Amino acid sequence: MTGAEYIKRLQKGDPPSTSFFYGEEDYWIKTCLYALRKRLFPGAEAGFDQEDLNAGEVSVESLANLLRTPPFFGSARLVILRRIEELDTACDALFLTALASPVAGVFLVVTAEKPDRRRKIFKELTKKAAVVEAQPLKGYAVRRWVMEEAGRLGLRIPSEIAGLLVEYRGTSLTALMNELEKAVLYAGEDKSELTRDEWLVLLGEATETNLFAMLDRLTEGKTGEALRLLDRLLAGGEAEMKLFYMLSRQIRLLLLTIILQQKKGSPLGSGELAKELHCHLYTAEKLVAQVQNLSFARLRAAHHRLVRADLRIKTGQSWPRLELEMLLYDLTRLFRA
Repeated sequence: MTGAEYIKRLQKGDPPSTSFFYGEEDYWIKTCLYALRKRLFPGAEAGFDQEDLNAGEVSVESLANLLRTPPFFGSARLVILRRIEELDTACDALFLTALASPVAGVFLVVTAEKPDRRRKIFKELTKKAAVVEAQPLKGYAVRRWVMEEAGRLGLRIPSEIAGLLVEYRGTSLTALMNELEKAVLYAGEDKSELTRDEWLVLLGEATETNLFAMLDRLTEGKTGEALRLLDRLLAGGEAEMKLFYMLSRQIRLLLLTIILQQKKGSPLGSGELAKELHCHLYTAEKLVAQVQNLSFARLRAAHHRLVRADLRIKTGQSWPRLELEMLLYDLTRLFRA
């Protein structure tokens, strides 16, 4: 089910004893957890009746205490195990037993970013738990979400402005919600709609704009300038892994642009490319400009380098910041050759 469907379920009936949230969109996990807390602890803080831990830091003994300890003061106790994919396999048997026979009043929430569906605990979770797919929205669905959430907050946003927010802040619902809440504070009680110029002031510098600029410096072989743009993005609060995935996405989009052009036998216009790739017109315009000086062979080599970096990060062989910097060195050398 979706996050919205889970929240509606909480409003209509009893909360499930076990909830499983998986996916990369942290907004849905936070929103569903907030709704569950309000349902379990109406008008009060969870206090001692909540445990929020990373599954990779839990021992067998700690897990037994977490799942078998009844509520202290109220009728409910909430146990949150984040990133269940990191749970030690030695804990699997105990975890599966707790799933099969939960303690009355103990509500378990499990989160995972990319669960290994072959592992038995994930198979059992999908059978026993209320499962929420916390997946990112795409294209028009993100713009529609922005307009709906803005309306809920008392702010009117036309489709054009919703597209502007997505262009500047990407598809992260958390980042977009932060912008909406900031706009509500700015608007106050006097107005329900902001002008485009007011939005541009509130949004400041676009992450994607700086990312395109960084990619331009990469393809030009300007390592120092690319690294300075990376520092600016990180200093602005952008997460290292978010930038890594955005850079990976742009390389894939450039590859797809070349493939589409080769199939057609001629360059694509930005409007046509935007429809083919289901991306924003601004993105398509930048892709058309950047791909003119790139070859399929170099982009494929760049994509292979990104895959290797992704593997090194996920297997703990390298730190994201270090891998990002090494990636910029290697890509500028590749494109300069």
